[in-house]
Amino acid sequence: MNKIIKGEFESNLINIFLKESPNSILIITGKNSFKESGAYFFFNKLSSEYNITFYEKIEKTPSFKEILSLLKKHEHSNFDLIVAYGGGSVIDFSKLVALFKNNIYHFKKDFQNSADLINIIPIVAIPTTAGSGAESTKFAVMYREKIKFSVLNKRILPKFAILDPKTTFSLSKYQISCSVIDAVCQSIESLWAKNKNRKSELYALKSLELIYPNIPRIYENDESQRSVFLEGSNLSGKAINISRTTAPHAMSYYLTTFHDIPHGEAVAINIEPFIEINFDSIREESRVKLLEIFGVSTKNEFISSIKMLKLELGLKSDLSSVRNLNINTYFSFINIERLKNNPVELTTNDLLNILKIHL
Repeated sequence: MNKIIKGEFESNLINIFLKESPNSILIITGKNSFKESGAYFFFNKLSSEYNITFYEKIEKTPSFKEILSLLKKHEHSNFDLIVAYGGGSVIDFSKLVALFKNNIYHFKKDFQNSADLINIIPIVAIPTTAGSGAESTKFAVMYREKIKFSVLNKRILPKFAILDPKTTFSLSKYQISCSVIDAVCQSIESLWAKNKNRKSELYALKSLELIYPNIPRIYENDESQRSVFLEGSNLSGKAINISRTTAPHAMSYYLTTFHDIPHGEAVAINIEPFIEINFDSIREESRVKLLEIFGVSTKNEFISSIKMLKLELGLKSDLSSVRNLNINTYFSFINIERLKNNPVELTTNDLLNILKIHL
């Protein structure tokens, strides 16, 4: 059960602590969001009342090496609650620590097969970006030797997620842009994914309905406005928690790994070719609603609106904006698992054409 709590994270977190009565708490944070938001002072004050261990995530993406290092360091620590304060990467990292903290041998041996694991530590997720919706998904991304893996286990769904708009106020304009496009792309992909259902479609459309019309105000540090974006992001996470993602995500990981392009922007770079390919796989009723939200009448107009959106957000328009792109390496890093959920089967030539069309 994933309980969504809206409002100030400090008072809500204290209420959770009172309810859960944890004996030992691990707080996992990012670098900048934790210190710049002022949360650092609140958690330090809490440490005088609770047994708290802090861990500041080092690498930009969750990595096997860093997770293993943390697990080994605290192998004999008996954490009974994990608080994840940060963006999607911090939350995914925390999910994997929660899953394998008491199962370190299994992590080293076979981390992708975790169905039978026990003693999973409950998580409180406090997202500081409005993009991935990771606080409401039952999977986590991890990289090992630059190869992306996805770990699926319903028990890593955070027990609580606190949506507090002020946690996003320290984000730069670029970080906000990447977060917003991430949520938009996730929701669009969810509408055509093979695994979609009526519930995921409703989540995706509601997410877009909240986010897209409000994008002109995205950079305002206004609590009511940021609350809308956090809710929209959370709904996009709920949508892909059911439907999973598809080809644009499958083709994003190379860009993040080798070109340091943030995940949301990396997904968006290739979104238009897949709208062209997958648009007719969206249920007619949802297609009509989607076009209505974007204020357009046709698929081509919808594609143009996405191109314009990336321009307005200051993001890369397509692969021609990526320097030193290696087609062969890129192709070898396409995630086959995500491709299987694409509604239209894609051949090797299809993928190569998509990669080459902008080069």
